[in-house]
Amino acid sequence: MIRKWLSFRTLSIALAMVLLVTAVLKLHLLLIDPFADIKTGTSLPLLWLAVFIEVGVVWIVFSNSTDEMIKWLSLTSLFCAMSVISILRVFSGQSTCGCAGVIEINPLKFFIFDCVCLGALFNNSALKSKSIGFLFNKIAANRLHFAGQMACFAISGCFLFVIYPMLDRIGFFSMLRNEQVFIKRIDLGTRSWSDVHKVEIEMQNFSNSSINIVGAKSTCSCISIANFPFSVPAKSTLVTTAVISPKKTGWFHQRIQFFTDSKHQFVAGADIFGMFRKDLK
Repeated sequence: MIRKWLSFRTLSIALAMVLLVTAVLKLHLLLIDPFADIKTGTSLPLLWLAVFIEVGVVWIVFSNSTDEMIKWLSLTSLFCAMSVISILRVFSGQSTCGCAGVIEINPLKFFIFDCVCLGALFNNSALKSKSIGFLFNKIAANRLHFAGQMACFAISGCFLFVIYPMLDRIGFFSMLRNEQVFIKRIDLGTRSWSDVHKVEIEMQNFSNSSINIVGAKSTCSCISIANFPFSVPAKSTLVTTAVISPKKTGWFHQRIQFFTDSKHQFVAGADIFGMFRKDLK
């Protein structure tokens, strides 16, 4: 009775709705939270790519012109990838997998859910008896449609992993957001965990008037900036100093947001990367 009720169409639509919800939650986090990558432990390009892939698979599932085998392959591949990511986050000790955006869910729970979904997909009676050869024949019969879908994924991957970091590095997205102050990413390299580190933050003002910076907030209490307020002259560069007192070893990625004197509006952000180790002196 359960197998008859849980047809592949019902199963695929249910899984597609789950993917749509997680994609919307991640997109919501990306749009409202400038610390989305730090909170989820996933880079911004990867978060955007995850949203694109999940929406793409939803489109494939709901597309009437797509064969069932391609729908099954798309869902199975995605949930396999998600289960691998979840279990890696479990072993790395992370508290959330970032799959549900602002909603923090233990990655072990997501791993169990992914395994249940994979079990349902592999146990589906409509596809269980199909061979690998049958799958490739179906793909060949719909090669243009399938090639178009794969090309979309390839182009988006190229943009997110190659072009996006390049444009971000030169401040292209800062200009699109009409940010008047630009701060380059700061690479600390590898440093000692036991030391206090001073970091120079170079702020470039592109506007025709000076900008007053009255405060800042960061993703970690280990970062402090004391010399507020200060002013960045028009069409000029100003260097301020941040003090970092590391609280743990390992990979370090934090962000500082600076605010103006106009209702504490966000004016610029500084990303700080590095590695802290105990064995360095």
